[in-house]
Amino acid sequence: MDFFTGIVTVGVGHCHPRLIQAAIQKNEKILACICILFARSYHRQASDRYVEQLEEILDHEVSNKKVAGMFIESIQGYGCSVQYPKHYIKPATGRVQQNGGLYIADEVQSGFGRTETHFWEYQGHGAKPNIAIASGFPFAAVVTRPEIAKTVGNYFNTYGGNPIGCAVASAVLDVIKEEKLQENSLQVGTHLFNSLAELRDQLPNVIGDIPGKSLLIGMEMVTDKESRKPFPVEKMNAI
Repeated sequence: MDFFTGIVTVGVGHCHPRLIQAAIQKNEKILACICILFARSYHRQASDRYVEQLEEILDHEVSNKKVAGMFIESIQGYGCSVQYPKHYIKPATGRVQQNGGLYIADEVQSGFGRTETHFWEYQGHGAKPNIAIASGFPFAAVVTRPEIAKTVGNYFNTYGGNPIGCAVASAVLDVIKEEKLQENSLQVGTHLFNSLAELRDQLPNVIGDIPGKSLLIGMEMVTDKESRKPFPVEKMNAI
């Protein structure tokens, strides 16, 4: 042992060769798996109704009309890339903030220039979050306003400030800028959406809706375009 934080986070010493080799091997393979959603992933334009429902909850079902906060993915990543109605996020989060709550924008999937015109998708809704969340490697970043940051100033995090994670995260930002990935998402995303739209027109009883934006796109598989009956799971598995 080299007496380097062995009791905290480095359980077998500094830069153990077995650990380094394991990390290298794993990083050369797939790091994540996603799920496919078959039903209840279609979102109609109903912003007024949803805002009214939120207001009713705050007015009649919340004690003292106060809430802690509201987490929102600017585009629902694991909800089949569903976009919120254009006029929902700003009034909904604004009402939560009026009632003393915080608007927490989850930009893990919809951020980093994946949605064409903005680096963070919440910017396209004109809303102002109190806290923004994003992630990458085994690394997460939380950006907030000074008055909120002060309340957690004494918070201790065992793995906070991990040097490898910080180095990788910094490199990610450099790559996004230098390789112009945000501009690329606009070009490639537009081509992808138009191609899927053509495919939808050719297969009206197979592809229902194409929710999402730019490179954060889903595809609704149906057996009938009018009823939007979900594609059977066994057929999806065959595909």
